Formats: sequence, structure tokens, C-alpha cells
Amino acid sequence: AAPGQMVMLVPIKMMVFVDGSWLYYSLFARGRMRCPIIQKYGMGWAQENNVVWREVQEYISETVAKQLPGRLVDVIRVIVFGSVKAGTSRNSLRVRMFQEMENNGFEVHLLTHTGEQEKCVDISLAVDMMHYATVDDGYDIGVLISGDKDFMPAMSRVKQKGKRMVLVTMRNSCNRDLLERSTHVYDFNPVFLDDALDRIIVPRTLQEGVVAGGGGGGE
Repeated sequence: AAPGQMVMLVPIKMMVFVDGSWLYYSLFARGRMRCPIIQKYGMGWAQENNVVWREVQEYISETVAKQLPGRLVDVIRVIVFGSVKAGTSRNSLRVRMFQEMENNGFEVHLLTHTGEQEKCVDISLAVDMMHYATVDDGYDIGVLISGDKDFMPAMSRVKQKGKRMVLVTMRNSCNRDLLERSTHVYDFNPVFLDDALDRIIVPRTLQEGVVAGGGGGGE
């Protein structure tokens, strides 16, 4: 640029890929000893508190931006992949979590399964993550919200395409291999949702209309 001419930096495009099944279990289905949310808010926390999904997105964006001084980070899409058993009540914690994510503008892909095993969720996420790493209107930085090491090959492929990766996870709910920096599957310091509980979980009296799980039990 010529002397005195203002340089306009193009925002860095970031796309978030959410392992919804992992996120559900990490938020709602861990025992007291392993769950920082239960330790902080108590066993019935989801009956009295909400997860503010927009704050989850903002927290991730701001945390990544701090590692990119002077650059604007633009989250262009949040894509959620999850599954439910056939016949699961629409009032269940699991279904209502996905409904609220969709209500907050997240793109939710919800599969139905009939057996004990959840099928195709990991594959669908990995395929989309690799697809958008190769198209012109894709992303510069891919964000994976998960703790499952099965995504490591896909993360490596994304990096081979010249994109950067961010891991968003929770302590005590993430595979150790995934956190090992020597694997070189991500480019930034991991973002731990545990560090933002006061921000992303609020009493319902402060956030009316945003229901994280409700009072229902089970899936």
C-alpha cells in the first residue's frame, strides 16, 4: 500500500463444526466427579439454568481472535451434527438442546437411529469439514467442538488443504491423544468451554426463553 493509504484487512472466515452427541453427553450426561458444571451448579442445574448458545459462539470467536492480533474473525456458519433414538420425546433434554441450537441460528443435522449405537454422525461431520475446506466459499479456519480422537485424520486432511484448525472441548471429556500437541492436528491453543461457564450458563430468570434442557429426564 502507498504511504498513508489505509489497508483494509479481509476478515478471516471461520466455520464451526459441532459434534452434537459428544456435546450433549459432556454437558448433561456426565457424573458429578467428572462434570465441572455439576460441581459448580449442582445436579439439577439444567432445570434452573440455560446454556446461552450465542455466547458459546462468541466466546470461541473472541478466544481465537486473541491469538490473531489485528485480525477480524467472522463466524460464517455453525453446523451441528447429532442423533436421537427413534421415538425420543420432543421434550427430552437431548432433543430440546438441538432445538435451541437451531433457534439460535445454528444449522442442525439430526439423524435418527434405532439401535444403541449412533451411526453416521462422525462421518457426516468429517465429510462436511473436509468439503468446506476445498470450496471457494468455504472457511479459512475450521473449528471442531468435540473430544473424540476419531476426528484426527479429518483434521489432518483439512490442514493439508492449507486451512487452520481449532479444537474446542472440555476437560475430563476429551481424549488425551486429541490434546497432544505433537499430533499437529490443530494450530491454536485449545479452547476449553470449562473456562467460560459463568458466561455460557446463566439462570433462567436472566435469560428467559433460552432453554438449554428443561426439566425432562433421559434423552
